[in-house]
Amino acid sequence: PDGRILICGTFTTIGGVPRPSLARLESSGVLDNGFLPVGLSGNVVALDRMADGKIVVGGFFVHGGNARAVSRMDAAGATDATFTGPAADAIVRALVVQPDGKVVIAGDFSNVGGVARSRVARLNSNGSLDPGFAAARGACIGSATWTSSWMRRGDRRPCSGP
Repeated sequence: PDGRILICGTFTTIGGVPRPSLARLESSGVLDNGFLPVGLSGNVVALDRMADGKIVVGGFFVHGGNARAVSRMDAAGATDATFTGPAADAIVRALVVQPDGKVVIAGDFSNVGGVARSRVARLNSNGSLDPGFAAARGACIGSATWTSSWMRRGDRRPCSGP
């Protein structure tokens, strides 16, 4: 809404300024120095913004001193300790925040928070695993690389294709 752009990837600097894997740019394209993710290292490969401005990120990284595949931060980049994202056993490659604040994640994992979840899972708005959501067995056979091309429809529901 404010024209600023969040970017993520395998970079370590933006214009010579250290920004490991996550940064925000002003609408002009210059680095927004007001956004500084604290305690983040590793690879962030997916992100989405919640209605309240908080940012959910996915990948395989350390954030706030803990190994994670999903984390949430406030609009300035500080860790949101109220989001208790469960550990996934492999990288989260894509995610989308639904209108109700729940987060659908997809990636190479087979286990989320100690529960079998084959490549797709949904988290409640506080980051806990949503036990009422289980993707159909076999829905994501083979490589999960297709999940990197998720997008949102106008109603913010996730959709993907081959």
